[in-house]
Amino acid sequence: MTVTTQSVVDAPMNLSGLTPPEPFRWFPCLGARHAVPRGSALPGDRIESLCGESLTVPDVEPPKYPDWLWPECVECDSEWRERTGRPQRPRLPAPARASGARS
Repeated sequence: MTVTTQSVVDAPMNLSGLTPPEPFRWFPCLGARHAVPRGSALPGDRIESLCGESLTVPDVEPPKYPDWLWPECVECDSEWRERTGRPQRPRLPAPARASGARS
């Protein structure tokens, strides 16, 4: 039996079959979820999100609801996608005004 593998140039091979950990995590703050580097930040430490926002690590994990339902920060999402090799979200056109709409 012959086994062949395909590899992507400049992509590390994952031979374990497990999904590697994400290099960033999402942190709810200021009404949006911001991407921050995964690391050894301790409660009270200041960390910088991918959009440049300075955030403080809380003493307790933020609650799942409603904080994790907040939308992603657009700048963090774009930078996260670029750094992790994910495709950018399509930019949708602004909605057209309906005819007969009031000003």
